Amino acid sequence: MGTALGLWIIRGLARSYGGDAWYEPDPAGSARFCLRLPMMWRI
Repeated sequence: MGTALGLWIIRGLARSYGGDAWYEPDPAGSARFCLRLPMMWRI
């Protein structure tokens, strides 16, 4: 078992850019880690 510190660090960075990070537990015992960041377009 980890401390989930990595997830909190990534989540903080993602939120500072307007995104988010989270995990979704799986009934089989595994998990999915998700990262969402906004697209940045250069005009």
